[in-house]
Amino acid sequence: MEVVWQARNADAAELVQRCADGLLPFSGPNSLWTEFNSRGWSTRYLYEAVQNAKIFAALTRVVDGK
Repeated sequence: MEVVWQARNADAAELVQRCADGLLPFSGPNSLWTEFNSRGWSTRYLYEAVQNAKIFAALTRVVDGK
């Protein structure tokens, strides 16, 4: 079985990645949560998306030997 996470568009992917990199807080004022809400996007699996981005980045560093 394969699970694929796909962002609705490039803006969503960039926001999630910025949060995963620690450049954007997850909640509170000026956060990932408020950015998604202001665009009318669902926040249902937002936490999972950020965690997935963090895991993917860590695995990529391991594979790249960094």
